[in-house]
Amino acid sequence: MEDAYWRAPPSAGSAMSPVDVLMVNPQLRKNPDLMKDVIVAGGARRTHRVLKGGWGDAFATFRPLIEGELAPGGIQADLVDYVDDMREAYRASGLVLFPSFEEGYGMTAVEAMYCGTPVVSSSYPAIVEAVGDSAYRLCPYKDGADKWIAAVDEVLANREVWSARALERAAQLSHRQSVELHRVVDFLGRIAA
Repeated sequence: MEDAYWRAPPSAGSAMSPVDVLMVNPQLRKNPDLMKDVIVAGGARRTHRVLKGGWGDAFATFRPLIEGELAPGGIQADLVDYVDDMREAYRASGLVLFPSFEEGYGMTAVEAMYCGTPVVSSSYPAIVEAVGDSAYRLCPYKDGADKWIAAVDEVLANREVWSARALERAAQLSHRQSVELHRVVDFLGRIAA
């Protein structure tokens, strides 16, 4: 992660409208059914944005899950195929919902935290490694939609606190990265000598 990049304002262009909840790439392993439940529970009182993601066409299966709910006066969900600058998407969001069943690390959550955006995430081990105690974490296998919806409500109600926690975690990760990279460079220097 490049601190300067993530802390800098997004590149020039049209600003995204603010939303309460951002979700990314609703493919099967990222728990699209729960994403749908959170969107439907938010109804007209909460705004949502779902980004398609870079791999495959996750909207092909996700759109039918919520299509019947997208009626006038119903749920508010903006399905976006592509975003030029993810910093803009994160900063325009009240929180990022990251309920994956599995991940290699949880980079979406880390990027959001670098932008100061709170995260509600799954407690999958690789994601816990990424977010530490700075995200509101739930188990995607046993915690039902009601707990995830309550978590979204809690974080949005106390956004400043959760945003500060996100920025603290970003600082921890940044420090850890510099220490670990220094150790790797030092190790490689000793091997090459």
